[in-house]
Amino acid sequence: MTPTVENYQPGSLGKFYYNAETAAYPAGSAVPAPAVPVSVVWGGWADVPDENVDDGSREVYSLGSDDPQLVIPGGRIHTLGVTTRLANKPLLQKCIKGSGGFRDLADLCLVTGTSTAGGSRALRFAKCNTLTIAFQEGSAQDITAAMEFWGLAEEGGSDLTPTAADILSPGTPLTWHNVTEVNIGPANVRDVISGITLTVNNNLERKGFRPDYGTASPWSRTTYALLPRQKSYRAELSFHTPDVARYVLGLVASGTATGAFSIVVTDSGSSIQGASARTFTFSAAAGRIATRTRRGGDPAQELTGTVTLILTGVSIT
Repeated sequence: MTPTVENYQPGSLGKFYYNAETAAYPAGSAVPAPAVPVSVVWGGWADVPDENVDDGSREVYSLGSDDPQLVIPGGRIHTLGVTTRLANKPLLQKCIKGSGGFRDLADLCLVTGTSTAGGSRALRFAKCNTLTIAFQEGSAQDITAAMEFWGLAEEGGSDLTPTAADILSPGTPLTWHNVTEVNIGPANVRDVISGITLTVNNNLERKGFRPDYGTASPWSRTTYALLPRQKSYRAELSFHTPDVARYVLGLVASGTATGAFSIVVTDSGSSIQGASARTFTFSAAAGRIATRTRRGGDPAQELTGTVTLILTGVSIT
């Protein structure tokens, strides 16, 4: 193979567009042909997406030989992982229940690859399996959202190149300085919080596999549907104190239940506010404490503690 410029692609050419699917959810045993959404929008301040296709290939052995005689394809499974800096609220809202789509979880068309001829791929009817949002104290420390999507099939996509307006459209990424409230029950404990990891798990399940329509069809051997099952929500909070019971258990009358939980992130009045303030509110109904830890370690270090909350009814507004 003679190397060409197509063999050497810088990460800066990577792209990440998305939009909700507009075609009906593909059903039946015939070859699906759902129309691609007319338009997609820039995904925001993202790292280059990590894409994986498992063709389910396996060896076939014959009696009389310990070497494989054939290799056959199996069910085709598509996954995509991407991490973004916090700026794009509509995208995050599509990762949790209540966003529409099959079983009330958004079905997305995710366009990735490169901004060069033939380098684009569209992951069809993708649903978010897990969403992890990390808030870590520090000077200009980015708030990040890591998303894992599962998709039905991957087709060729349009070769799109973002404009400067596209790239800047989500606004300036928000940081730890934009976290104004961390509320547990009636108290804002932001001043003693050193970090938070909020996790949403939609527990997707792949349902069945389509027939093999031949190598020309990207829908060959793909799963019929992605079924969201029982949701689970967790928040792990790190404190500048070993006494997490005081800051969590002590805030409500019960000895084990927490009050309502919320995190408010806003650029209102800050030096990065644009034409209008952006506010992300991550909220949950009352949950319970799962674990509490008093951190040990080097005697020269600060005494700290962590608590993990099991939450219900998480929303992003």
